[in-house]
Amino acid sequence: MESQNGGVASISSSGDVVISKCTMHGNTAAEYGGVANISYSGDVSISECTMTENTASRGGVAYISDSDHVVISECTMTENTASYGGVAYISDSGDVSISECNMTGNGASMYGGVADISYSGDVSISECAMTENIASDHGGVARISSSDHVVISECTMTGNTAAEYGGVAYISYSGGVSISECAMTENTASYGGVAYISSSDHVVISECTMTGNTAALSSGGVAYIESSDVLISECTLTGNTASGSSYGGVAYAGVGSPYMVLTITNSAIIDNSATYGGVAYVYPGNTLIITNSTISDNTASLHGGVAYIDEGSTLIIMNSAIRVFTVKLHAWINVQKRINDEGDPLGAEE
Repeated sequence: MESQNGGVASISSSGDVVISKCTMHGNTAAEYGGVANISYSGDVSISECTMTENTASRGGVAYISDSDHVVISECTMTENTASYGGVAYISDSGDVSISECNMTGNGASMYGGVADISYSGDVSISECAMTENIASDHGGVARISSSDHVVISECTMTGNTAAEYGGVAYISYSGGVSISECAMTENTASYGGVAYISSSDHVVISECTMTGNTAALSSGGVAYIESSDVLISECTLTGNTASGSSYGGVAYAGVGSPYMVLTITNSAIIDNSATYGGVAYVYPGNTLIITNSTISDNTASLHGGVAYIDEGSTLIIMNSAIRVFTVKLHAWINVQKRINDEGDPLGAEE
């Protein structure tokens, strides 16, 4: 079916909307919602549906705006496409929950290969498998902006791609951000192979495995971070790469006002690489703290096998076991270097 808005249904100013146990295939809308255009409604629930090859300009399956709570659960989403939100475009709504879904091969020519979510309440994505979704600009799986809290948990994220920022997620201007118990493998973007995070509060990435992710053009093999304090805790960070004239095999701690702090603790940081900063690049004025971690076999083709600390920035390493191939700290740095409680100086191997 094909229409201007809502390839199957256009629903406005209604009570609760429930779509359950449906198969949605090959529906098209020129503008909003390849299957459904839903606005000014109560709670919206889409569950146990199979969604394949639906398309629209915004929301390949669903365009949802100005509604109460939005729940998408136990759905299979395959090869849906849009300019914004390959599966769903959600804005100006309450809390949003996406759970127990399989998302494969969905695409957006602009933002959010699976979902483009903005100006909403708490956003939760949990227990989902996200595979080979793509965005030609931001957020291979999701772009989330101007929302309250963002929680991504217990997800498997494999082979997702964004041409610009955030191979899995682009998150900006949001409240607390938590990414936990996820496996993130071989995701790619120009900036932030897994995530681009900007102007957000209390960002915590914990108990995740991040392997073989790539910043294909520039910086942040796992994360490209601006104007956000970030804690990475109890994670395994292995074989991540920033390619080209690149900065930060794991993380790029970039420009920000006020200055930001990147803390990595209780983690295994192994075999990551970049041109500058095999593990991290720290923009002037920012701080990198690494504690209680194993730091091994990270490399930089030019400077800083572990970290490239730019002018006026601070590096603190404490209680960590370090083996590196290349360590050349930039000449203009403010470095506090400790690896144990006694304050023994950190040695470096060329």
